[in-house]
Amino acid sequence: MLTRFKYFALRNIQSHTPKASLAQSVRYIKKKKRTIKREDDFDGGEDAPDMGSQSEAVASLLKMFNPSEEDVKRMNEARDFSMKKYDTNLQSNIETYPHLFSKQAPDVISPSDKNKLSLISIPDYENYFSIDGFGGNLDRTFLFLFQRALLIRQQTIELAQSLHARFNNQQDQVKGHLVTGAKGSGTSCILNTLVHHAHKNNFIVFYIPSGKYWTHGSHIIHMNSTGLYEAPICTFKWLRSFFASNKHLLKKMPTHGLLDNHSNLYELCEWGASSLENSTVAFKTVLDELYIDTSTKMVFAIDDYDALQDYSHFHLGELTHIDQTGYRLKHVHGKEYVLVEFLDRIMMQNSPNRFFVGAQSVEKSVKDAPLSIVTVPDVYDPQELNVMVEYYKSCFKDVSVKDELMNPGKLIDDLINNGRF
Repeated sequence: MLTRFKYFALRNIQSHTPKASLAQSVRYIKKKKRTIKREDDFDGGEDAPDMGSQSEAVASLLKMFNPSEEDVKRMNEARDFSMKKYDTNLQSNIETYPHLFSKQAPDVISPSDKNKLSLISIPDYENYFSIDGFGGNLDRTFLFLFQRALLIRQQTIELAQSLHARFNNQQDQVKGHLVTGAKGSGTSCILNTLVHHAHKNNFIVFYIPSGKYWTHGSHIIHMNSTGLYEAPICTFKWLRSFFASNKHLLKKMPTHGLLDNHSNLYELCEWGASSLENSTVAFKTVLDELYIDTSTKMVFAIDDYDALQDYSHFHLGELTHIDQTGYRLKHVHGKEYVLVEFLDRIMMQNSPNRFFVGAQSVEKSVKDAPLSIVTVPDVYDPQELNVMVEYYKSCFKDVSVKDELMNPGKLIDDLINNGRF
């Protein structure tokens, strides 16, 4: 289990050195942590000493969050080694199991691709997913597989067909789709397959891999002048990811004068992603620019959609009640976020240049959602099961029990708990 120190150190290394592999970041943390005498010093225990007096530990932390050129070079070398291993494993799998993989996905997804795997190449991962990652537990799964591939299911094919039909004027205007299913049933996999497909077809992709991170993450929020709440840390991370994954298209999108000194969205996002201070203003301006634009093809993909439609874990703001127990602070609702207010406006506007898809692992409040419901079965069908078992066998040879996948999402947990890695 990660201590608080390891957790935040890992997150900071990943955000400051996005090219570093996760495994190398963990090794880097362990090496740096040797300079710290006691782990409890950073766990906030009752006997934790004053951080100001821990000059050696503070210096180590600062160096960790701002690694030297030598440290970055060493991490990049480890990353290159991991990439070579990735390529070797992937090519071996493709040659040995060609029937498992789609030859046209992610560029094209058709009914013939059902129950085949869509590969995520290293360049695609670094362009589209390296900053924010994938939704659900996919990041953890891919970490152990040393390769990334997503199963193309019937629901994925239907969503891809609906996406292209909307922009080809082949169907009535639909506000969007909401993919629902039991936890571990594959809703995040379906959503990420569609996100990858949209990127490869030159859509502007507005992707939130975890709505719960915005409403329940370890960060701060504050109210702006409009009475809505902003999450600066989430905003900064999202803006960096949005800029990195869409930069080849943002240059073609002129701004509408909402903020001076930026002629297109590329310049605006580049400015906002350059610092935390700029990101809040840039984020709100980018949202307004996307709302005004009614011609550029856009896909809005939100995982953990239900978390944005419920109360967050934040209690703050103006005092709303006084009773015998004392003051009770305002409980902030997801709909009071700048992000959620924007997404609601997008769905209400229902412009023909936008396609909206959300995903959630429970069916909470789906009756009130202004979206078409796409239900994912609680368990995989036999054909899907066989493909997944064969694929996992090709990645780590000791997986042989098919029943482990009959409980969706259980495979990786069992493998970790049983020490198979």
